[in-house]
Amino acid sequence: MVKLLDKPLQSEYLRRLTDDTGIFQHTKFGIPDRSKGYTTDDNARALIAAVMLYKQSGDPAWLDCVSTYLSFVHHAQNGDGSFRNFMDYNRNFIEEKGSDDCLGRCIWALGFTLSEPCIPDNMHNACRYMINQALPHIKNLRSPRAMAYSLVGLCFLLDTPYSLTYHFPYPYVETSEAAANFLPQETIIGLVDEMADMLQAQYNQYQKPDWYWFEDSITYGNAMLPWALFKTARLTSRVDLQATAKASLIFLHHRPLQVTDISNLSAATVGLSTKAKRLCMTNSRSKPAKLCWLVMKLIKLLAILTI
Repeated sequence: MVKLLDKPLQSEYLRRLTDDTGIFQHTKFGIPDRSKGYTTDDNARALIAAVMLYKQSGDPAWLDCVSTYLSFVHHAQNGDGSFRNFMDYNRNFIEEKGSDDCLGRCIWALGFTLSEPCIPDNMHNACRYMINQALPHIKNLRSPRAMAYSLVGLCFLLDTPYSLTYHFPYPYVETSEAAANFLPQETIIGLVDEMADMLQAQYNQYQKPDWYWFEDSITYGNAMLPWALFKTARLTSRVDLQATAKASLIFLHHRPLQVTDISNLSAATVGLSTKAKRLCMTNSRSKPAKLCWLVMKLIKLLAILTI
């Protein structure tokens, strides 16, 4: 872990890659590549980073970034609660509906933002609204990483006191049917249990004496899978999920870094050397939003092994 922290986090890089629409999807040697436009899942990840940086520094400029990224995610949400992902530089979405991973990353970012008390109530309310709109689509997720992203976000939501109702700076009581069905706790708990069960079943299907993983290969976004089960285990006190989370994270940590991992920053989540990290960061089409929160996520993942 010492190698990961040998240089200060270059947080200003995130701000330089952001305009008044959001963070750009790709860079060309460190400058925004406008031809590639924006994506919702990158803005969701940038939202997480900006919340962390605002919490750490108290700099109002980072709260402005939170507002920008949150506004992008809100604009990306369809009327039925799903999310579009790819937007060109002219601010036109080029698809009607994004991937399951896109939905999951949005839920992760919104749940995390809602959990941080340093973020103003109006932004929290926007997060509540978008999560509630997306709930009907979460139950249809089957991709393991999409479920993991969503699990993390919903666990943040359920772990946060008074998170299931709007907060206003004045007395407010809503008695409509829509209010009664807003962020229904039992439904959300049911979604968490169902997705955790599916991840556990997938782990049981592929686990062997020399292979403690959820699939027959290591691909991308790997650390999210054990993290999701750690958070669910803490929320539900399920020892089976905790055991699977710990075994899979240890397996991932001790697995040698492969060449294919270096070309995919999401895959290089554990055991990443300084040299490999620099190779990723100098990739001419790097994903800038991933760079700022990767180290923080790794530290948290390894710390929760003690639960």
